[in-house]
Amino acid sequence: MGWKDCAKDSKTSDIIEIVLEYMDILFVTLSPIDATFSMSFRNRALLRGFVNLGHNVDVLTIYPYDSGIQLTSLELSNYGKIVRFNWSPDVVKSNISLKKGGNNFISRLFRAIYHRFVPFDTSYFLMKNLNVNVLDKNNYDVVVSSSDPKTSHLAVKRLIETGLTYTEWIQYWGDPLTNDITTKLIYPKVVLKLLEKRLLKGADKIIYVSPITCQEQSRLFTVYSSKMRFLPIPYEKEKIYPPTQNTKFNVGYFGFYLKSVRNIVPLYNAVKNINHNIHLTVVGSTDLKLDECENIAIYPNSNDVFRYESLSDLIVVVLNLRGGQIPGKLYHLAATNKPILVILDGDFKEVIKEYLQGLQRFIMCENDEISISKAIIKQYLSQQEFVPSPRLTSSSIASQFLH
Repeated sequence: MGWKDCAKDSKTSDIIEIVLEYMDILFVTLSPIDATFSMSFRNRALLRGFVNLGHNVDVLTIYPYDSGIQLTSLELSNYGKIVRFNWSPDVVKSNISLKKGGNNFISRLFRAIYHRFVPFDTSYFLMKNLNVNVLDKNNYDVVVSSSDPKTSHLAVKRLIETGLTYTEWIQYWGDPLTNDITTKLIYPKVVLKLLEKRLLKGADKIIYVSPITCQEQSRLFTVYSSKMRFLPIPYEKEKIYPPTQNTKFNVGYFGFYLKSVRNIVPLYNAVKNINHNIHLTVVGSTDLKLDECENIAIYPNSNDVFRYESLSDLIVVVLNLRGGQIPGKLYHLAATNKPILVILDGDFKEVIKEYLQGLQRFIMCENDEISISKAIIKQYLSQQEFVPSPRLTSSSIASQFLH
């Protein structure tokens, strides 16, 4: 099965509206719905689509445990009825304080050992007392479990064991388990495959956010391939930025750039050596040492990424070195009128290039200094204008999700 077979039902080349009967939907995610994580943005966009289509939505999630965005009750109502089942907000705040105070060698060692031996993150322990009674009702037309974390799928299994009934269970996957390129587990792939197969078994439909991941998963789990399909990540709402009025052409890269995951050195070198009025701003976590220079500014991870985004004349997304996952921020940025340069890399770059060309929204180049320099200078000189992609709206993707 090729990626086009996975995407054949998603009709990403056309804007479609599917008329559906209103349904009761339970959406389960063990990532805080009001966090700054990429999966949280993805979840909120899909939920906004469900609500816009008129469905009744209950969202089972946990309290925020980061210092990121805090949504008001009114803002949260845009995504359905929010039900929290972990500790109270006061306990969560206490845990945050303990984590900040416990960033010593012993704590780091414990976390390192945990992530080598335990295939699920610490949200796994939240499910011990999870029961269907946390919900106002125990029957839904559709149940959606969204990962990451992958424990979201286990949470639905737990709810089923305690009395949840439904017509259809849809598993919504970001990264897979067996072929997750960020995993640090010591287990051989055969063990992870058995574990992942158990997770997939109960689903009526399995949706991946990358066409390559869907293709690879269909080959890895042929018995469930008929359940699998691909849908792109929707954006929640359009963001139209005014002209920046920058005196220099500002190129922005926002997001983590671990050496083992993606390579931004060619981008760094390209801008460093460009003899034009061009500046690069890099914001994100890394294990790579890059020095600032006259036309390059380096910042650690920031909760103010939207401000940097608004000040950019061109935003860059670098594909992963391995695997078929497409960075989620690429889709979120498609909601803006900003030019987006996708730097192609990895084993599946040609397939991803073909797919992205169909969306008609992105500038693309190879991950080498010359190709990047040419792409940046071309946009600098042409000032080509862009609009939010109409193919990635929340309502359009949500309607396809349920079809």
